Amino acid sequence: MLVFRPERRRRTRRSPRFQREAQDMDFRDSPAQAEWRVQVQDFLRDYCPQEIRGKFPMGRPEEEKPLWEAWRVALAERGWIAPAWPSEYGGAGMTPMDQFILSQEFAEAGAPRLGGLGLMMLGPTLIEHGTE
Repeated sequence: MLVFRPERRRRTRRSPRFQREAQDMDFRDSPAQAEWRVQVQDFLRDYCPQEIRGKFPMGRPEEEKPLWEAWRVALAERGWIAPAWPSEYGGAGMTPMDQFILSQEFAEAGAPRLGGLGLMMLGPTLIEHGTE
């Protein structure tokens, strides 16, 4: 049986400098990140229909197809279906932090993400290692 005994934990020595300085992380958005977050929120408010929020794009009812198509077009026009892809390949060329904020706001709004393994795995592999 495995038992955790805190008294047996190896103690590491920290430098006196480390002990003196606070090592807090600041998780607040920078001004540019806050502006980007507002842009994403505005986009979601204006373009993501309430009827499709919280739903998975596969197996959608026939009456919702126009809503899904409008949502797909709105994302594609901005390169947001593949935000990490370079713009010359149809993506948005976003930084990792911009992608993180986009994902946070989509999750908060219940906005469906389009794409799948091809977008997340095959596409980046071809972009990196393929030839034109």
